[in-house]
Formats: sequence, structure tokens, C-alpha cells
Amino acid sequence: MAVPGAESREICISADEFAVLSSYIRDETFLQLCRVTFESGCRPQEILRVEARHFDERNARWVMPVSEAKGKKRPRIVYLTAFALDVTRKLVAQFPEGKLFRNTRGKAWTTVSVNCAVDRLRARMGKAEMQRQGLDLKQMVNYQIKLPDGTIPVNQSLRVKVGNAIASKYATRYSLYALRHSWATRALQSGVDALTVAILMGHNDPSTLSRVYQHLAHNPEHMRAQAKKAIGE
Repeated sequence: MAVPGAESREICISADEFAVLSSYIRDETFLQLCRVTFESGCRPQEILRVEARHFDERNARWVMPVSEAKGKKRPRIVYLTAFALDVTRKLVAQFPEGKLFRNTRGKAWTTVSVNCAVDRLRARMGKAEMQRQGLDLKQMVNYQIKLPDGTIPVNQSLRVKVGNAIASKYATRYSLYALRHSWATRALQSGVDALTVAILMGHNDPSTLSRVYQHLAHNPEHMRAQAKKAIGE
């Protein structure tokens, strides 16, 4: 029997879409985490592990030694935009020891806490979409939790969980990986050569780009522009 392929994680977020997504994020620390990832193209595990000792302020970058880099073949360098540089400076001053990116309680963001924040964001966006479509979430929740005898539980925690589960179906589930993927796509579409994009992303093998970003070949506008660029138009 053939083994089914993994579900594609390809979600490309434009700058405009990210602005909309950001408007639903209520936690400033989570917004910083997302925006720095979106602007730098760093790996999720890199932004969750970066510390003050990795910060090279002079060159506006994070430098992770070989022993901490993926593949452990060469140092991992992440170059920072003006926003990411400003955020890093503030966090280094605030947290000279330990992880830089922390939540409002001062605890370092983890994969689990990020996933929880992403799920809350998805539910919030889903509720907004349901409202735009004129759907009654309360009525749908009552229908889902209605007992066989016709009564409706009043447990608020249950109602919130069911409501979030229903609302989440009306919104895309984003992730830090999707933000990194979107950075690479935007860079390639903007004309940054593939080798430079691969280096900035920390790929040991530049051919990874050709495998992961094949979707650009199905973008007629991008390919037409590249065809014209090839002959100097």
C-alpha cells in the first residue's frame, strides 16, 4: 500500500494579510514574535531560543554558534530589519540572561505556548468571519452541546471550548513556520536571487528552495515578470 503524503503546510501571507492578522493579536509580546519572524525569515526554533549572547548589534544580526545551529555545520546568522533590531535591543536590555522572547508573564515562549496563542488567534478571526457571514455562534454552540433530554448545559468553560472549535473552522490556522515560508516567497518574488535567499534562511543545501518553493512556478504573473527580466525588459 502506498503511504499517503504529508499534508502541505504551504501558506503564503502577503504584507497586507499580515497587517490584517496582526490586528487580531491582542498580546504585544506575541505580536513581536510574529512580526520578527515575518520580517527575518528565521526558523521558529531559532526565535524561541535566541538569547542576548547571540546578538551582534554592530552588524544587526543574531549569530548562533555551530553547536546550536541546525545541522551543526556552520554558524546560523539571522539578519534583522529595523523593527527586529529595535525589538532585540529592548529585549537584550530587559533579559540579559536566558531567552529573549517571553510572554507577558515573563516566561519564555515555547512551542506549546505559541500553538495555544495561534489557536486563540484562529478562534478570534473565525468569530469575526462568522459575524461577517451573519452566522449565530451561540445558536451553533447550543446545538452542539444539547443533551438527549433537550436541555443545554450552562457550563461556561464547555461553551467557550465548543465555540472556539466551531469558530476555528472559519479561519486559517497560521504558524511561525508559515511566516518564515512567506518571507522566502516574498524575497524570491521581489527578485532576491535564490542563493542569497537560501543563505539568509540558513539552508545548508540551496537546492532546498527549488523543492519547497515550486509553487512560484504556478504563479503566472511572477513567471512572466521573470521571463521579461531574463531578456532585459
